[in-house]
Amino acid sequence: MSDFSEKSDICAMGQSKGMDRMIEPAAAITRRTSPSPARHKWELRSLWPFLFLAPTFIFLAAFAYGPFFKVIVDSLYYWDGAFTRRLVGLSNYQNILFKDPTFWPAIGTALKLTVAGLLKVLIFPLLAAEMIHLLRTSRSAYWYRVLLILPTVVPGLIVIFIWRLFYHPDPLLGLFNRVLFSLGGESATLNWLGDPNMALWSLILMGFPWAGGFAMLVFLAGLQSIPSELYDAAAIDGATHWRRFWHIDLPLIRGQIKVLVVLTIIGGLQDFSAPFVMTNGGPLDATLVPGLYLYRQAFQSNKYGYASAMALILFVIMMAFSVLNMRFVNSKVEY
Repeated sequence: MSDFSEKSDICAMGQSKGMDRMIEPAAAITRRTSPSPARHKWELRSLWPFLFLAPTFIFLAAFAYGPFFKVIVDSLYYWDGAFTRRLVGLSNYQNILFKDPTFWPAIGTALKLTVAGLLKVLIFPLLAAEMIHLLRTSRSAYWYRVLLILPTVVPGLIVIFIWRLFYHPDPLLGLFNRVLFSLGGESATLNWLGDPNMALWSLILMGFPWAGGFAMLVFLAGLQSIPSELYDAAAIDGATHWRRFWHIDLPLIRGQIKVLVVLTIIGGLQDFSAPFVMTNGGPLDATLVPGLYLYRQAFQSNKYGYASAMALILFVIMMAFSVLNMRFVNSKVEY
Protein backbone atom coordinates (compact mmCIF):
# COMPACT_ATOMS: atom_id res chain seq x y z
CA MET A 1 0.00 0.00 0.00
CA SER A 2 2.85 2.33 0.81
CA ASP A 3 4.49 1.49 -2.52
CA PHE A 4 1.30 2.40 -4.33
CA SER A 5 1.04 5.77 -2.53
CA GLU A 6 4.67 6.56 -3.31
CA LYS A 7 4.05 5.83 -6.99
CA SER A 8 0.94 8.04 -6.90
CA ASP A 9 2.95 10.88 -5.37
CA ILE A 10 5.64 10.47 -8.02
CA CYS A 11 3.02 10.59 -10.82
CA ALA A 12 1.40 13.67 -9.30
CA MET A 13 4.76 15.40 -9.07
CA GLY A 14 5.50 14.52 -12.73
CA GLN A 15 2.18 15.88 -13.88
CA SER A 16 2.77 19.04 -11.89
CA LYS A 17 6.18 19.54 -13.47
CA GLY A 18 4.70 18.86 -16.91
CA MET A 19 2.02 21.45 -16.35
CA ASP A 20 4.68 23.91 -15.21
CA ARG A 21 6.64 23.26 -18.40
CA MET A 22 3.50 23.90 -20.47
CA ILE A 23 2.64 27.09 -18.61
CA GLU A 24 6.14 28.59 -18.74
CA PRO A 25 6.41 28.81 -22.58
CA ALA A 26 2.95 30.34 -22.75
CA ALA A 27 3.99 33.02 -20.28
CA ALA A 28 7.19 33.60 -22.25
CA ILE A 29 5.17 33.98 -25.46
CA THR A 30 2.88 36.43 -23.73
CA ARG A 31 5.87 38.45 -22.56
CA ARG A 32 7.34 38.47 -26.09
CA THR A 33 4.13 39.50 -27.82
CA SER A 34 3.28 42.30 -25.42
CA PRO A 35 4.56 45.63 -26.85
CA SER A 36 7.55 46.91 -25.01
CA PRO A 37 7.95 50.65 -24.33
CA ALA A 38 10.99 50.80 -26.64
CA ARG A 39 9.06 49.24 -29.53
CA HIS A 40 6.10 51.51 -28.94
CA LYS A 41 8.44 54.50 -29.00
CA TRP A 42 9.99 53.27 -32.26
CA GLU A 43 6.56 52.97 -33.88
CA LEU A 44 5.72 56.53 -32.89
CA ARG A 45 9.06 57.71 -34.23
CA SER A 46 8.39 56.05 -37.60
CA LEU A 47 5.24 58.16 -37.96
CA TRP A 48 7.07 61.48 -37.73
CA PRO A 49 8.19 61.58 -41.40
CA PHE A 50 4.58 61.16 -42.51
CA LEU A 51 3.46 63.91 -40.17
CA PHE A 52 6.05 66.27 -41.63
CA LEU A 53 4.99 65.33 -45.18
CA ALA A 54 1.31 65.81 -44.41
CA PRO A 55 1.28 69.62 -45.00
CA THR A 56 2.90 69.12 -48.40
CA PHE A 57 0.25 66.66 -49.49
CA ILE A 58 -2.52 68.83 -48.07
CA PHE A 59 -1.34 71.90 -50.01
CA LEU A 60 -0.77 69.77 -53.11
CA ALA A 61 -4.32 68.46 -52.92
CA ALA A 62 -5.74 71.92 -52.27
CA PHE A 63 -3.82 73.91 -54.88
CA ALA A 64 -2.94 71.34 -57.58
CA TYR A 65 -5.37 68.44 -57.67
CA GLY A 66 -8.30 70.47 -56.38
CA PRO A 67 -8.25 72.99 -59.26
CA PHE A 68 -7.74 70.16 -61.74
CA PHE A 69 -10.90 68.36 -60.64
CA LYS A 70 -12.75 71.68 -60.56
CA VAL A 71 -11.77 72.27 -64.18
CA ILE A 72 -13.26 68.87 -65.04
CA VAL A 73 -16.54 69.85 -63.40
CA ASP A 74 -16.59 73.38 -64.87
CA SER A 75 -16.04 72.03 -68.38
CA LEU A 76 -19.56 70.55 -68.23
CA TYR A 77 -21.16 73.94 -67.54
CA TYR A 78 -21.72 77.23 -69.24
CA TRP A 79 -20.26 79.62 -66.68
CA ASP A 80 -19.49 83.30 -67.04
CA GLY A 81 -17.36 83.34 -63.90
CA ALA A 82 -19.98 85.13 -61.80
CA PHE A 83 -23.72 84.47 -61.82
CA THR A 84 -24.75 82.51 -64.90
CA ARG A 85 -24.01 78.81 -64.51
CA ARG A 86 -25.98 76.04 -66.20
CA LEU A 87 -25.24 72.45 -67.09
CA VAL A 88 -24.53 71.88 -70.79
CA GLY A 89 -22.91 68.43 -70.64
CA LEU A 90 -20.45 67.72 -73.44
CA SER A 91 -21.57 70.59 -75.62
CA ASN A 92 -18.42 72.62 -74.84
CA TYR A 93 -16.26 69.77 -76.14
CA GLN A 94 -18.43 69.38 -79.22
CA ASN A 95 -18.20 73.07 -80.04
CA ILE A 96 -14.42 73.15 -79.59
CA LEU A 97 -13.66 70.04 -81.59
CA PHE A 98 -16.15 70.39 -84.45
CA LYS A 99 -17.49 73.95 -84.63
CA ASP A 100 -14.76 76.33 -83.44
CA PRO A 101 -12.93 77.76 -86.50
CA THR A 102 -10.00 79.02 -84.42
CA PHE A 103 -9.03 76.12 -82.16
CA TRP A 104 -7.46 73.74 -84.69
CA PRO A 105 -5.46 76.46 -86.51
CA ALA A 106 -4.14 77.49 -83.08
CA ILE A 107 -3.18 73.85 -82.42
CA GLY A 108 -1.37 73.82 -85.77
CA THR A 109 0.57 76.96 -84.85
CA ALA A 110 1.50 75.46 -81.49
CA LEU A 111 2.70 72.26 -83.19
CA LYS A 112 4.91 74.28 -85.54
CA LEU A 113 6.44 76.11 -82.60
CA THR A 114 6.83 72.82 -80.72
CA VAL A 115 8.61 71.11 -83.63
CA ALA A 116 10.92 74.11 -83.94
CA GLY A 117 11.49 73.99 -80.18
CA LEU A 118 12.39 70.30 -80.36
CA LEU A 119 14.96 70.99 -83.06
CA LYS A 120 16.44 73.83 -81.03
CA VAL A 121 16.55 71.73 -77.84
CA LEU A 122 17.86 68.50 -79.34
CA ILE A 123 20.50 69.83 -81.75
CA PHE A 124 22.26 72.97 -80.57
CA PRO A 125 22.49 72.26 -76.81
CA LEU A 126 23.68 68.73 -77.60
CA LEU A 127 26.43 70.05 -79.86
CA ALA A 128 27.48 72.56 -77.18
CA ALA A 129 27.52 69.85 -74.50
CA GLU A 130 29.51 67.54 -76.76
CA MET A 131 32.13 70.21 -77.43
CA ILE A 132 32.47 71.00 -73.73
CA HIS A 133 32.72 67.29 -72.98
CA LEU A 134 35.59 66.94 -75.45
CA LEU A 135 37.66 69.70 -73.84
CA ARG A 136 40.85 68.31 -72.36
CA THR A 137 41.12 70.65 -69.35
CA SER A 138 38.43 70.86 -66.70
CA ARG A 139 39.14 74.56 -66.20
CA SER A 140 38.24 75.39 -69.80
CA ALA A 141 35.12 73.22 -69.58
CA TYR A 142 34.09 75.04 -66.42
CA TRP A 143 34.34 78.52 -67.95
CA TYR A 144 32.57 77.55 -71.16
CA ARG A 145 29.83 76.00 -69.09
CA VAL A 146 29.48 79.19 -67.06
CA LEU A 147 29.32 81.33 -70.22
CA LEU A 148 26.54 79.20 -71.68
CA ILE A 149 24.54 79.10 -68.45
CA LEU A 150 24.91 82.77 -67.55
CA PRO A 151 22.11 84.02 -69.88
CA THR A 152 19.58 81.87 -68.02
CA VAL A 153 19.92 84.22 -65.04
CA VAL A 154 17.90 86.80 -66.97
CA PRO A 155 14.13 86.27 -66.43
CA GLY A 156 12.34 84.86 -69.44
CA LEU A 157 9.90 87.76 -69.70
CA ILE A 158 12.79 90.23 -69.88
CA VAL A 159 14.30 88.18 -72.70
CA ILE A 160 11.01 88.37 -74.61
CA PHE A 161 10.89 92.17 -74.24
CA ILE A 162 14.50 92.44 -75.43
CA TRP A 163 13.72 90.40 -78.53
CA ARG A 164 10.63 92.51 -79.19
CA LEU A 165 12.92 95.53 -79.18
CA PHE A 166 15.24 93.74 -81.61
CA TYR A 167 12.28 93.29 -83.98
CA HIS A 168 11.12 96.90 -83.75
CA PRO A 169 10.21 98.17 -87.25
CA ASP A 170 11.98 101.53 -86.71
CA PRO A 171 15.65 101.25 -87.79
CA LEU A 172 16.57 103.63 -84.99
CA LEU A 173 15.20 101.25 -82.36
CA GLY A 174 15.24 97.78 -83.84
CA LEU A 175 18.62 96.06 -84.03
CA PHE A 176 17.79 93.83 -87.01
CA ASN A 177 16.26 96.61 -89.09
CA ARG A 178 19.19 98.86 -88.25
CA VAL A 179 21.54 96.27 -89.75
CA LEU A 180 19.32 95.84 -92.81
CA PHE A 181 18.95 99.62 -93.21
CA SER A 182 22.74 100.04 -93.18
CA LEU A 183 23.06 97.36 -95.86
CA GLY A 184 20.25 98.28 -98.27
CA GLY A 185 18.40 101.33 -97.06
CA GLU A 186 14.79 101.56 -95.93
CA SER A 187 13.56 99.19 -98.63
CA ALA A 188 15.62 96.40 -97.05
CA THR A 189 13.93 96.63 -93.64
CA LEU A 190 11.29 94.08 -92.62
CA ASN A 191 8.13 94.24 -90.59
CA TRP A 192 9.16 91.29 -88.44
CA LEU A 193 6.10 91.10 -86.19
CA GLY A 194 3.53 92.87 -88.38
CA ASP A 195 3.75 90.64 -91.43
CA PRO A 196 1.65 87.42 -91.17
CA ASN A 197 4.29 85.56 -93.18
CA MET A 198 7.15 86.73 -90.95
CA ALA A 199 5.63 86.80 -87.46
CA LEU A 200 5.78 83.06 -86.77
CA TRP A 201 9.35 82.80 -88.06
CA SER A 202 10.30 85.72 -85.84
CA LEU A 203 9.01 83.83 -82.81
CA ILE A 204 10.97 80.75 -83.85
CA LEU A 205 14.16 82.80 -84.24
CA MET A 206 13.97 84.00 -80.63
CA GLY A 207 16.77 82.81 -78.38
CA PHE A 208 19.35 82.31 -81.14
CA PRO A 209 21.83 80.52 -81.03
CA TRP A 210 19.87 78.20 -78.67
CA ALA A 211 23.05 76.56 -77.35
CA GLY A 212 22.93 77.15 -73.61
CA GLY A 213 20.49 76.72 -70.79
CA PHE A 214 18.88 73.80 -69.07
CA ALA A 215 19.03 71.42 -72.05
CA MET A 216 22.79 71.82 -72.37
CA LEU A 217 23.27 70.98 -68.69
CA VAL A 218 21.08 67.88 -69.01
CA PHE A 219 23.05 66.63 -72.01
CA LEU A 220 26.37 67.42 -70.36
CA ALA A 221 25.41 65.53 -67.21
CA GLY A 222 24.43 62.54 -69.34
CA LEU A 223 27.71 62.61 -71.26
CA GLN A 224 29.79 62.89 -68.10
CA SER A 225 28.04 59.86 -66.61
CA ILE A 226 29.17 57.56 -69.44
CA PRO A 227 31.99 55.27 -68.21
CA SER A 228 35.43 56.25 -69.52
CA GLU A 229 36.17 52.58 -70.27
CA LEU A 230 33.85 52.78 -73.27
CA TYR A 231 35.83 55.71 -74.66
CA ASP A 232 39.11 53.88 -74.06
CA ALA A 233 37.84 50.83 -75.90
CA ALA A 234 36.63 53.01 -78.78
CA ALA A 235 40.02 54.73 -78.98
CA ILE A 236 41.79 51.36 -79.11
CA ASP A 237 39.49 50.31 -81.95
CA GLY A 238 40.38 53.50 -83.83
CA ALA A 239 36.92 55.13 -83.63
CA THR A 240 36.72 58.77 -84.67
CA HIS A 241 34.87 61.42 -82.67
CA TRP A 242 31.99 61.24 -85.11
CA ARG A 243 31.62 57.44 -84.79
CA ARG A 244 32.00 57.69 -81.02
CA PHE A 245 29.17 60.24 -80.95
CA TRP A 246 26.82 58.05 -83.00
CA HIS A 247 27.61 54.69 -81.43
CA ILE A 248 28.37 55.58 -77.79
CA ASP A 249 27.18 59.03 -76.79
CA LEU A 250 23.85 59.23 -78.58
CA PRO A 251 22.53 55.77 -77.60
CA LEU A 252 23.49 56.24 -73.95
CA ILE A 253 21.82 59.65 -73.50
CA ARG A 254 18.42 58.62 -74.80
CA GLY A 255 17.09 58.93 -71.28
CA GLN A 256 18.00 62.62 -71.29
CA ILE A 257 16.54 63.02 -74.77
CA LYS A 258 13.29 61.46 -73.56
CA VAL A 259 13.00 63.91 -70.67
CA LEU A 260 13.73 66.95 -72.83
CA VAL A 261 11.26 65.86 -75.50
CA VAL A 262 8.47 65.51 -72.94
CA LEU A 263 9.25 68.87 -71.31
CA THR A 264 9.50 70.63 -74.68
CA ILE A 265 6.18 69.23 -75.92
CA ILE A 266 4.40 70.20 -72.71
CA GLY A 267 5.98 73.64 -72.67
CA GLY A 268 5.30 74.24 -76.36
CA LEU A 269 1.61 73.41 -76.09
CA GLN A 270 1.15 75.33 -72.83
CA ASP A 271 3.20 78.45 -73.48
CA PHE A 272 1.56 81.66 -74.55
CA SER A 273 3.88 84.28 -73.03
CA ALA A 274 5.96 84.92 -76.17
CA PRO A 275 2.99 85.21 -78.57
CA PHE A 276 1.12 87.30 -76.01
CA VAL A 277 3.94 89.80 -75.45
CA MET A 278 5.35 89.87 -78.99
CA THR A 279 2.24 89.87 -81.18
CA ASN A 280 -0.82 89.19 -78.99
CA GLY A 281 -1.63 86.36 -81.37
CA GLY A 282 -1.54 88.51 -84.50
CA PRO A 283 -1.32 89.58 -87.14
CA LEU A 284 -4.49 87.88 -88.42
CA ASP A 285 -4.09 85.16 -85.78
CA ALA A 286 -0.85 84.04 -87.43
CA THR A 287 0.78 83.45 -84.02
CA LEU A 288 -2.32 82.51 -82.02
CA VAL A 289 -1.63 79.45 -79.86
CA PRO A 290 -4.09 77.42 -77.75
CA GLY A 291 -2.86 78.87 -74.46
CA LEU A 292 -3.50 82.42 -75.64
CA TYR A 293 -6.84 81.46 -77.15
CA LEU A 294 -7.82 79.83 -73.86
CA TYR A 295 -6.81 83.01 -72.02
CA ARG A 296 -9.01 85.09 -74.30
CA GLN A 297 -12.00 82.80 -73.84
CA ALA A 298 -11.69 82.85 -70.06
CA PHE A 299 -10.67 86.40 -69.19
CA GLN A 300 -11.91 88.43 -72.15
CA SER A 301 -15.06 86.57 -73.24
CA ASN A 302 -15.92 85.27 -69.73
CA LYS A 303 -16.47 81.72 -71.02
CA TYR A 304 -14.89 79.85 -68.15
CA GLY A 305 -16.63 76.55 -68.86
CA TYR A 306 -15.56 76.71 -72.49
CA ALA A 307 -11.99 77.51 -71.47
CA SER A 308 -12.01 74.63 -68.95
CA ALA A 309 -13.04 72.18 -71.67
CA MET A 310 -10.28 73.55 -73.90
CA ALA A 311 -7.75 73.07 -71.11
CA LEU A 312 -8.76 69.42 -70.71
CA ILE A 313 -8.45 68.81 -74.46
CA LEU A 314 -4.94 70.27 -74.36
CA PHE A 315 -4.15 68.04 -71.39
CA VAL A 316 -5.23 64.94 -73.34
CA ILE A 317 -3.14 66.00 -76.35
CA MET A 318 -0.06 66.56 -74.18
CA MET A 319 -0.56 63.22 -72.44
CA ALA A 320 -0.86 61.45 -75.79
CA PHE A 321 2.39 62.95 -77.07
CA SER A 322 4.15 62.16 -73.79
CA VAL A 323 3.02 58.52 -73.84
CA LEU A 324 4.15 58.12 -77.45
CA ASN A 325 7.52 59.58 -76.57
CA MET A 326 7.94 57.31 -73.55
CA ARG A 327 6.89 54.34 -75.68
CA PHE A 328 9.16 54.81 -78.68
CA VAL A 329 12.14 56.81 -77.38
CA ASN A 330 13.82 54.25 -75.15
CA SER A 331 17.20 52.71 -74.61
CA LYS A 332 18.26 49.32 -73.31
CA VAL A 333 21.21 50.87 -71.46
CA GLU A 334 21.17 54.28 -69.76
CA TYR A 335 23.69 56.01 -67.49
